Amino acid sequence: MKRWFGAAALAMMVPAMAQAASNEGVFAVKEAGRQTCETYIAERAEQSQAYVLFLGWIAGYISAHNKLSEETLDITPWQSTRLLASMLNKYCETHGEVLFVRAVGAMLEAFEPTRLRGNPEMVEAKSGDTVIPIYREILRRAQQGLTELGHYRGEHDGLYSPETVEALVAYQREKGIKETGLPDQSTLIRLFK
Repeated sequence: MKRWFGAAALAMMVPAMAQAASNEGVFAVKEAGRQTCETYIAERAEQSQAYVLFLGWIAGYISAHNKLSEETLDITPWQSTRLLASMLNKYCETHGEVLFVRAVGAMLEAFEPTRLRGNPEMVEAKSGDTVIPIYREILRRAQQGLTELGHYRGEHDGLYSPETVEALVAYQREKGIKETGLPDQSTLIRLFK
């Protein structure tokens, strides 16, 4: 494991969480956040223990962002940590010198318009033994997107109905992804582009 995981904190400014920092917008960044995107890419490629710590750091940063941001329940309401890690890898491929904390901050800033507010209801999308818990609002947004693409004709109610399953399957077939009828990561990332 790299020695840098025991390094001291570095003060820096990151707009995504400035309201929780000092009056000057400065806060201490710990551990993986102090590393460069280049280091992140290398550790991810090796699937090292350090990469696992990066994943934990991402999840912790997002949780803190959710807690400290006004009117935000969930900044990443449907994205898994692994999907976010993949998105960060793409960003880091062209921004190797950027500190990881800044890369995560930039990603969350991009997600700001689609964050969830309030206290939305959770529903379950189930197919066979696979159950995906999903915010009803995200399923409603998926129904809306499927309507715009001509796959869904029902009400945008956020319920996992047979019509929703049918529309998801049609969309998955069109995109050449596994036809599960579930609002899974590979389906939503394409649908919400």
